[in-house]
Amino acid sequence: MFNWFKKQTTPANTITKCPYCQAELDKIPVRKVQCKSCKKPIFVRTHYLTKEKLILTEKAATDFDLEREQYYTDKSLLDGLKKNLDIDSKFLDKLTAKTTETLFKKFGHPPSLGDVAWSVANQMTLEAMKNKQLHLASSIQFQMALYLHYSSKNCNPILENSLELTLKEAQLNGYKQVSILTGQQSCDYCQLQKDKLFSIEEALSKKLLPCQDCTFKLNPKAPTGWCRCLYMPKL
Repeated sequence: MFNWFKKQTTPANTITKCPYCQAELDKIPVRKVQCKSCKKPIFVRTHYLTKEKLILTEKAATDFDLEREQYYTDKSLLDGLKKNLDIDSKFLDKLTAKTTETLFKKFGHPPSLGDVAWSVANQMTLEAMKNKQLHLASSIQFQMALYLHYSSKNCNPILENSLELTLKEAQLNGYKQVSILTGQQSCDYCQLQKDKLFSIEEALSKKLLPCQDCTFKLNPKAPTGWCRCLYMPKL
């Protein structure tokens, strides 16, 4: 089990004591309760990995919730690579373990799961490009962009790379033009691009997608939209 699996910003308190005043509790609470001694709220959480019951102060519970959210967001990138790409899961696990060790030596401390996942995805992209597997490289970049969106960061530059690779692959396969494909739930701005036809050279030079003004979001906290427009190759 990797070091970042053990990360926990809030220490576990499985002893039946109030996390504020250390007064003995009758039993480990199963939900939020008030300490009979100091009258402060006691929060209960289950650790997302160890499944331990944690008895926490309000601040510690807030910190733990943020840590748990970040863990699952970081994990989503590795999960996305496993579930959506034709990649052997054992290979990905080995690469993840090797990357963890490499970053540990580089940083001098256990790397975050986000750093590990991002490095793994970058390595896979470089290998795919080296082997001229443009579709695979595009798919990896798509997963990286999705991770950025859920991390409340600007996903557009990486999503642009992914879409650019689809154009280059279409070009190599003999296609000359592309139309823009939108979805039924695409935002109003994206709908304006529906079925527009462009030469691949024009699409590459103008960087038409993703739509920079897209308003659709999977993550309400993201600074940019999640444009779902795609290029449809045309002969």
